[in-house]
Amino acid sequence: MNVRITVDTSDVDDEFDRLLAGPDSHDILTFESVIARQFMATQMFVHVQTGELRDSGRVDSTLRGHQWEGEILYGGGHIDAAEERDRDPARGYAPRGWLEGHDDSGRQNDLHDFLRPVGDFESEYGDAMSAFLRKGAE
Repeated sequence: MNVRITVDTSDVDDEFDRLLAGPDSHDILTFESVIARQFMATQMFVHVQTGELRDSGRVDSTLRGHQWEGEILYGGGHIDAAEERDRDPARGYAPRGWLEGHDDSGRQNDLHDFLRPVGDFESEYGDAMSAFLRKGAE
């Protein structure tokens, strides 16, 4: 009496190849969509006196190998979207997106922190990566 067991790993090999290839163009477009919406949210919060600061805003993104990186830039400085929450109010609005504001009592407030809405989108990058990883299970 014999028992023969055969395991076909071709699906596993295909999945490893897919993961090694990294996110495809659809996944990259998802990242681009998130940063574009982050940028539009900052545009709505930019304090406008002359319009120069708002007009200086732009989005820059790159894909190097398996690493996608997006930046929101204002006033000649840059804001790394993933590090927005690590701002330092003492540095002024450029490059970190902070304009000092004061309430009626003279206390400083963050009413002009035009990068504040960037953090509202952080989970969408994780969602996009999760979607990429789940593709293999479909």
